[in-house]
Formats: sequence, structure tokens, C-alpha cells
Amino acid sequence: TEAIRNLRAGLSFLGNRGERRSFLFTSALPSEGKSWISANLAAAFGAQGDKTLLIDLDLRKPTLHKIFAVERTSGVTDFLTQDTPLEEVFTQTKFENLSLITAGTQAPNPSELLTPKNLRKLFDQIPKEIDRIIVDTSPILAVRDALAPATMVDSTIVVFKMAKTPMKALDRMLKVLDENNTYPVGIVANFLPTSNRKGY
Repeated sequence: TEAIRNLRAGLSFLGNRGERRSFLFTSALPSEGKSWISANLAAAFGAQGDKTLLIDLDLRKPTLHKIFAVERTSGVTDFLTQDTPLEEVFTQTKFENLSLITAGTQAPNPSELLTPKNLRKLFDQIPKEIDRIIVDTSPILAVRDALAPATMVDSTIVVFKMAKTPMKALDRMLKVLDENNTYPVGIVANFLPTSNRKGY
């Protein structure tokens, strides 16, 4: 909990709400914890009074609906392919000030859905009263689905698994993001060892 609060504080210090309203989380490889961190950070923003929207743009292997134990019957894919009104794909979570847009029904071609045009349509319709937007996306080295969403947000953050993610994979991911003008504002080191810790 304290680590998530520290992350929230660090992101808040990057600028005011108007300058740093939207945050995207990605990683180099699967199973590095980006979805868990996205979910907990969104809940932390909501807990401090920010109206927060969490969006699952990992259309290939979405997990946020599982984390919050909600149905994924209507979400991003339904908004983009069936013109479902955006307000109808909002799911209110049990956490204060936190709404979720799930990935929605399964998409046959996620990369064709996550185009700049489609994403602009999505982001432009997000209500102005939403203070914070947290976006969870696919791992960069597995597919390139996260690149287009990264151009739509104010800040991109990458997650890596401490002592597990190969340094070459991390370097490659940062190079890919840099080549697409979406260099991250920070890196989250996840799964730090807890043994032999003293003090702060």
C-alpha cells in the first residue's frame, strides 16, 4: 500500500492535473505486474478524491475485469465496433471514485482496433469531470498494441520484474518506445525482495 501511495505521489509531482491527467502502463514482457499496479494506482487516486477511470486496452489478454471481479460483457471493443455509447461501457467498481472500462467482448484483430483514429474517438468522449485516466496495455515486445495508445496519454510508465526481466529486454523496450516518440517518464521496479530490509 505504501509503495502504491509513493507511486501516486511521484506521478502527481510531475505536474498538475491538467498536465498529467492520463497515464499508460506497459512492460517489456508478460507477467511483470503492470495490470496489478494499474489497478491499485487507480484505486489510490480514487481514494484521495480524484474521479478516476481505468481502461483495459490489453485486448489480447485482459485481466482488469478479473481483478475487480466484474463482467467483461461490454467494454472497449463494443464501443469501437458496435457504437455502444461510452457511458454504457462504464462499470462502477466497489472502490470510491473509480470506474472501469473493460476490454469488452473478444476482438479478432486487436491491432486493427487500436488505431490512432479509434483511440482518439475513445479519449475524446471521456467526460471532462474525470480527473485521472489510467490505461493498462499489452507488453511492448510481445506485440505493438501499446504504441498507439501511448501517443494519446500524457505519461507512459513501464514496469519490470526485479531480477527477472532480462536487461536486454528492458533496453529493447525503451528503444522501441523512444523510436515512437513515447519515451517513459519513469520505470516501476516490481517484485523487489522483502528480506533483510531495515528502516525505510
